[in-house]
Amino acid sequence: MRKTIGKYVRRYLYDKRLGERRVVAIYRDSEKIWPTLSDTVYSCVLDVNELEGSVNRAWWLHALDAVSRGVGSECYMKLRAGGREYMLGATFGNWYLAEYDGRATVVFGDNGPLWEKLQPGDEVSVELRVPARESAEFEGQCVCYLPYLTNTRMRVVFHKGQKRRWAGRRFRVTGQAGGVVHYGGSCETSEHKRGKKTRVLPGNTHKWYNRVYDNSMVAGETQLDIDTAAIGSGGGGGVTFLWPGFMTRLRFKVSAVTRHG
Repeated sequence: MRKTIGKYVRRYLYDKRLGERRVVAIYRDSEKIWPTLSDTVYSCVLDVNELEGSVNRAWWLHALDAVSRGVGSECYMKLRAGGREYMLGATFGNWYLAEYDGRATVVFGDNGPLWEKLQPGDEVSVELRVPARESAEFEGQCVCYLPYLTNTRMRVVFHKGQKRRWAGRRFRVTGQAGGVVHYGGSCETSEHKRGKKTRVLPGNTHKWYNRVYDNSMVAGETQLDIDTAAIGSGGGGGVTFLWPGFMTRLRFKVSAVTRHG
């Protein structure tokens, strides 16, 4: 339904309120005249192939992961399309929610932009805001399905298996795409480094934040190969990543649009 109010001529009515309560529908006798969803977009497809071979893919993958895990209100993906703004995957306050299928399709549902304002070939933007967060722990030979971000820190955790023995952890983290080693080396209890006998009891846990080996993001990288192993009298343990927070804006072309049926 369109309305004219003063200088605003034939503007589409997106929202109507009675005080603080949102109006669900407007009828003329038995005929429903609002919302008239046929004027709006139900879904669109983003050309995410534009991310291939760029470091922007790393930001995109981390944002998708963080939002899907419900990090909090400071973590969001804000889409601007057809003159309207939406939160992708999670919403806070009065923002409209749009669902993202994890591949390329955005579903607006009943709150889509006007059909005439979002067409194939148009450009949309997505603001990404992700706070610093910690990954799960990785042990042995495994894969982290997220790429390396500049200024990531890695925490090495290991446990002593026997008293009066030194313990440590060997580690190596390599990007699958370019083969760049982001972390590599080993760490052990300080008592062993000084050549002294340790009096730390078995089961004591050591945590060590190591320096980075290669701090550069690699274009096209999407995941990391991880290899860790105990040395000395070490028992269990592994590594975790401390991902840095970031805020950036990406732009995509719209490759297809579905009108609300």
